[in-house]
Amino acid sequence: MTNFSYKDFILTDPAPANPLWKLAAAAVVAVASVIFAANAANAANAENK
Repeated sequence: MTNFSYKDFILTDPAPANPLWKLAAAAVVAVASVIFAANAANAANAENK
């Protein structure tokens, strides 16, 4: 790694070439949103009792 350069890192980085990482990121955000919504709904139900 003596001749390592940032350009080589960009070219060998799998993220830009692989669209699945976008799907994975979207799935993580969606799951987090669902969990947050469920927690908010549970809190609202607890307050209404």
